[in-house]
Amino acid sequence: MTRARRNPFHAAPPLLLAAALLLLGGGCGKKAPPLPPLEPLLPEFTKLSLTQRGEDVRLAWEAAIPAREGKPVAVEAFTVLSARIAADAIPAEPDAEEFAAKLQPVGEVAAPAAPEGLSEARFSFVHAGGATPGEPVLYLVRARTQLKKRTADSPLLVLAPQAAPAPPGAPQTELRPEGIRISWKAEGAGLFRVFQGDEWSPVTERPVAEPEFADASVQLGTEYRYWVAAVRDVPAGDAPPLRRLKPPEAGKEKGAWEPLGLLVESAVAGPAEATYRDLFPPPPPEGLRAIREEEGVVLLWSPVEVDDLKGYNVYRRGERDADWVLLTKEPLRETVFRDPTAQPGPVHHYAVTALDRQEPPNESPRTAEVTIQILKMAPPPPPAEPRPPASTPRPAPPAPPAPRMAPPTTHGNPR
Repeated sequence: MTRARRNPFHAAPPLLLAAALLLLGGGCGKKAPPLPPLEPLLPEFTKLSLTQRGEDVRLAWEAAIPAREGKPVAVEAFTVLSARIAADAIPAEPDAEEFAAKLQPVGEVAAPAAPEGLSEARFSFVHAGGATPGEPVLYLVRARTQLKKRTADSPLLVLAPQAAPAPPGAPQTELRPEGIRISWKAEGAGLFRVFQGDEWSPVTERPVAEPEFADASVQLGTEYRYWVAAVRDVPAGDAPPLRRLKPPEAGKEKGAWEPLGLLVESAVAGPAEATYRDLFPPPPPEGLRAIREEEGVVLLWSPVEVDDLKGYNVYRRGERDADWVLLTKEPLRETVFRDPTAQPGPVHHYAVTALDRQEPPNESPRTAEVTIQILKMAPPPPPAEPRPPASTPRPAPPAPPAPRMAPPTTHGNPR
């Protein structure tokens, strides 16, 4: 008979079972205190700049979420604030909050929806008529975030508007192998800035001193628009045209002004438009020479070293011909050509050109021509006709004997 196996828990007393459950439950430990909420990360302003063009003011800036632990806060928009202020009302150590309270919004700039998009964008705003000579003006950019009552402010700027230079003449464009050349007329010496795409996007990192500029960044088939402005560089000096409020130093409550120089631009001239096309042929080949062969004429030349080379065309003309005849049906990739059609006798003139891959292709000028003459060879004389073999001569018959002479007859008396 088989006995049933007894469950040990059935035999355990109730108190022992309760104690075991308490021991098992004690391994979970105490409940940890809640973690503190992450610090909201507001954007920080970088590369804040101000440009005066005539009576207009342009502010440009970048903003990014700081790289530290916290929760990034999205920016809904940037608000540009401004206010005019008397020159004698600007203290050496201003109170930033006091000055910010005097500012009024003059415009707004949209921001990317995601906080991560801030670091990939550059923002700008043009305040039309913001610069009146003799009237200092304050500027500040404020980032309005999705958190209520949480904003981030740029450094405070104060501009002392300057007299702008006279604008240059209307720009002209010219297509060149290296790019688009922009030129303009200028009254006297000065500095200039060239803008491309829109009238606030400089294509020159620094002002240029000559009234021309070559834009080598162009792409084939793309249309471009250019503007030009005269520029006056106003240094910081004792009466700086632009000042930026620095944050307070350690142990101080107020910041101090940092003097800055200013590029004052004239009103822009333009636009001048141009679509960049490759209208420029490669250089002609060099070292063309001609060699006579049994099959005709062989031409050799040195290769043309350009990136968009399609091939070569070979031309020939006669001694008395003014027009060249194209001998190649398709551009040659090789630098050798055999002309089996060259006829002996006349002088032949040859020249070669190079072509690029444009449609239609640009063809170089012809090389210096080479001449060659295939001499006519005198035909060999016809072979002599065979003569019949000569017959054996018969011997001549013997000559007949000479006749005998009669003795002489004597006349007279014998003695």
